[in-house]
Amino acid sequence: MNYVNTATSYLAIIFIGGGSSWAREETAFEAIKSVKVHCEDDWGRLFSFSETEPARINVYDATGVEGWYADDHGVFNGETNEKIPYLYTVTALLKNKRKR
Repeated sequence: MNYVNTATSYLAIIFIGGGSSWAREETAFEAIKSVKVHCEDDWGRLFSFSETEPARINVYDATGVEGWYADDHGVFNGETNEKIPYLYTVTALLKNKRKR
């Protein structure tokens, strides 16, 4: 998808261990759905996800942002170094991948 400055864009991030999984979509719902799948694929063989403790999915308004980065102080616009607006956090259970 090509993100232009006028397109509405939502960034969903799951911070896990020393890394993260993320997804960027036109709707918050799609971003949340996508990041959940990415996290299960990215980290499911390294971590054992709890069947009762949900993961926290942070959602940001990335409209007009061409690039971004995250550190321990927040999520920032890669061009202006300004914080990207945080919207809310949702929780979801992650599925464990079978170990190979």
